[in-house]
Amino acid sequence: MEDRLCRARSAEEVGAILEAVSEEPDFRRDWQKRLLPNPAALFDFISDERFRKTKLPMATVKDALTLPMDDDRRRRAANQFPARQIANAMAGVPDIGWRRSLDRCSVKPSEASVVINTDLHYRELYGLPLPDARKLTGAYSPVPKPLQPVLARPNSETKDGSETQRKHSGNDNS
Repeated sequence: MEDRLCRARSAEEVGAILEAVSEEPDFRRDWQKRLLPNPAALFDFISDERFRKTKLPMATVKDALTLPMDDDRRRRAANQFPARQIANAMAGVPDIGWRRSLDRCSVKPSEASVVINTDLHYRELYGLPLPDARKLTGAYSPVPKPLQPVLARPNSETKDGSETQRKHSGNDNS
């Protein structure tokens, strides 16, 4: 969505993009409820020079993705990602303007970690290696192992289980 928002030429286009990705009114998430009525403020922000449309420095991306979760430098670097900047700018709208909202959120960066899809996107974009599952999420994230075929189960007649179980040679109805 970030790419489409950056190409928008008016508040109406921003509103149309937001509407296209939003759930039905009864099922909308909080961010959708906050952004949909305020496309003009969002357009003003993404059109302003304070919003980083250029590629982030490699050091910023590395800090945001590789430093320990509780590191203040990591939180500040993560706040430079475009999605986080949009969230910070729009957090106070319509009660306060996006500039004041962005300033307030920049003073105390979010402690939320970078979500996995954003992490993977920036790692691919900047050629950074993938960490193991525990480092990526900050906790153990079980990844299903490939299923072993049923016929590959160890046979009681073999020591290494490399042979498949023998079929009954008798009646199938037994």
